[in-house]
Formats: sequence, C-alpha cells, structure tokens
Amino acid sequence: MFDKFFKKPDENTGDRAEVVLLPQATDDMEEAKLIKWMVKVGSSVRKGDVLAEIQTDKVILELESYQNGTVLYLGAKEGSKVKVNSILAIIGDKGAEFQHLLGGEKSNTPAKKKQRPQLKGAIGEVKMFAGDFVPNGWLICDGRQLSIKEFPDLFETISYKFGGQEGENYHIPYIESKGGILHIICVVGEKVTT
Repeated sequence: MFDKFFKKPDENTGDRAEVVLLPQATDDMEEAKLIKWMVKVGSSVRKGDVLAEIQTDKVILELESYQNGTVLYLGAKEGSKVKVNSILAIIGDKGAEFQHLLGGEKSNTPAKKKQRPQLKGAIGEVKMFAGDFVPNGWLICDGRQLSIKEFPDLFETISYKFGGQEGENYHIPYIESKGGILHIICVVGEKVTT
C-alpha cells in the first residue's frame, strides 16, 4: 500500500530520483498529519527503513522506504497536514537532480536551476497539461495550501473558494490527474480584471 513511487531518472545525468507520495490508506482518506520524520535530507535509507510516522483520522502508520538510496528532499514539516498524493519525499542516487519532480513545490535543499518552457496564462486559469514537468508560473492542482503573502494575485482571484485560514493561507483546487494528464493552475501571469 505504501509503495507509491514514480521513477524518474534525470534526463541529463541518468541519476535516479523517485518521488514518495502520501498514499491513500483508506477509501475516505483525503489527508493525514505528518507526525515525525525518521530521516533527514542526506540520510542513507534501505528498503524497509521507516521514513516517517503518519496519522490518519483512524490510525498512526509508519511510512517505509521501498528502495535503497539517499534522501534528497523532504516536502512536509512535522505536525503539518498533507493531502493524499502530495510529495512527502524524494529518494535517489546521492547528488541526483530532483527539482524537475517538484512541479512548483518549494525545496528546503539548494539545487541547480533548470530552465523550463513558459506557458502563458491568466492568474487562476486551470489547464490540462501533458508533460513530465510543470511550466514556470504554474502549480499542479493538488489542493495544496499557499500563503496569501507569497501568492497575493492568485488569492485575489480564487480567495477562500477551496478552503484556507482567513488572513493567512488558502488552498488551490484539487483535481485528480489521470493518464499522465495534469491539471495545472496559473499562479504567475496576466491579471484578470472584471
């Protein structure tokens, strides 16, 4: 159940880097709380090692590694709520490039910048997109929480329509991706005037 990884070798180096997503442990599970990380960025892990403790509304589970490698990225802070299919971690070859896997998520680990093609859009516009990257200025519609201060123009457009905490944060829509097609939302682009 907890072996939900996407294998994506870096196209430039061939290094392996795999995304660890929060799996859906029960049919009605939408999110979980990350209780504690058992690893840190740079840690070596082996198949079966516990990466983190996750609390659903029913039980506390241990998230195990299904591969050997180095922890390249940790995506959630201890105590935070995480949506199903959100990136929890990236594990791979030491020094492997992984930024292309984040799709707009912020990294706590410094990495080289890669140029990604631009896609024009209006702030708040949602598009279907087939690609192994997310264009600059766009985020995957995964229901993540954003800071009002960090993305004020998007907040002006969608406000609390998808939830959030008044005055602090808001959520982008969650739209399930299927068959390699992502739903992405424009966060940097033309402002829509009404």
